[in-house]
Amino acid sequence: MGKLYNISFKTDDQTRVGEYGTDFHSEIKLEKFFNLFTGEFI
Repeated sequence: MGKLYNISFKTDDQTRVGEYGTDFHSEIKLEKFFNLFTGEFI
């Protein structure tokens, strides 16, 4: 409890190698999949 951070992450090869540039910010965040307080998968 309390050990999860609401980080954004990138999910494809293009973002991992930086094709979109350094100004790209992923809109996919951990809170869309997990309850950050309990750790339960939504």
